[in-house]
Amino acid sequence: MDCPSNRSIFLRANGSLICWCDYGNKKILKEYDEQTDYGEYICSGEAYATIREQLSENRMPFPEYCQHCIFLQSETPFDSSFRDNKTITHLQVEPSYRCQLECVSCIGLKERKKLIHPPYDLEPGILKKVLQDLSSKNIKIEKISFEGHGEPILNKGVWEMARIAKSLYPDTHLCMTTNANLDFDSAHIKAGFDEIIFAIDGVDQVSYEKYRVRGNFEKAFSYMKNFAIAASENKIEVSTLWKYVLFGHNDSKAQLSDAQKLAKEAGVSAIIFVATHMGPMSTQIRDFSQIPLVNNGVLVQFCQFISFDDDDIYKSFYKIVSACHNNNQKAAMETLTATFGRIQRLVGEQIKINNVSEDYSLMISILRIVLKLYTKKYGANDVPSMDNTIFDYRSKNAIRVYEKYLEILYKKQLSNIKTQLLKLTAVPRKVGNCLPVRTK
Repeated sequence: MDCPSNRSIFLRANGSLICWCDYGNKKILKEYDEQTDYGEYICSGEAYATIREQLSENRMPFPEYCQHCIFLQSETPFDSSFRDNKTITHLQVEPSYRCQLECVSCIGLKERKKLIHPPYDLEPGILKKVLQDLSSKNIKIEKISFEGHGEPILNKGVWEMARIAKSLYPDTHLCMTTNANLDFDSAHIKAGFDEIIFAIDGVDQVSYEKYRVRGNFEKAFSYMKNFAIAASENKIEVSTLWKYVLFGHNDSKAQLSDAQKLAKEAGVSAIIFVATHMGPMSTQIRDFSQIPLVNNGVLVQFCQFISFDDDDIYKSFYKIVSACHNNNQKAAMETLTATFGRIQRLVGEQIKINNVSEDYSLMISILRIVLKLYTKKYGANDVPSMDNTIFDYRSKNAIRVYEKYLEILYKKQLSNIKTQLLKLTAVPRKVGNCLPVRTK
């Protein structure tokens, strides 16, 4: 079992260390303490020692949080690289918890201050201490990113923090993500960032403000353009990336073509179209091949908002079935609960807008099969608490569900399935969107 917190750090704006930037943001690993040696704490402090010990033993470090986290890789082997070479993959720094926008899938402005305690802007001295402590223990960092649940540039000390980070870790990739609703200052290009990501989802005010509520498209675009052009003119080596999250209101062919033309005008290094599973997501664009290319010299890229390994979910299904077969109810229940939580997080928004992709629909159908097996084996009273709205969706391709299920169970070619059926407790009786399961 593995997760980002094994070899990554999230430093919150109030100075606390939290588990990671998903459900784990609710789990405080350590409040800020100026007497703490953070290099020593990251290596062997109670929270990180627990995380690595539990993951290495294939157990969730904090089950009440882990079971809801998208980033938990329950069937991925534990990565011992931090123990071996003391390298942090990613230090995420949240310069500010404050924000001037109210994006649809983010934390509401009225709710923000109810969720964490102040201060809401990170003091540069805190970051300096943490980095000095890490450096003193010869801990390497591959990437430092300034981003979180607020707008980084609202903290006026963010530029000083960038210089601090670059002075202590000159070879580490330093980047920042901003909504760019700010006034440009030419000093910004000299802070030492290797990469700036501008989150601007639209080509005009109408297509932009439907998600970036309270945002100003012209102001954001002007900041991005001024930054990119000033960096180029002053020969500052910084990559400028326009991050364009795809929604149903900004994904037409005309809009995507216009975005590439605007990217050319702004002089950015690239425009990245991002498919998301949250909010009013795009129903038209699922992969790069569906992007209409203008071919005007602008580098166009495509990625998923969250890079997710579907195979890890399918391995979890296999683990549940195997646990049932071996009469290990505890392992079956823990894995079923965690797997359901992850799928719910992945498809919850898609269900709300009636736009579940076929891949996820397939996953839901197989989850239904596995749940029916568990219920047959241990009774309905022992089924973990679940939001049944997820099961309103059924895959359109019943045969594919059946074949995928068998493939998961037996890890064999389908032609060899017949000889394997006698060895397991679960045998599908018929092909359908909701397959009944019988057990011996």
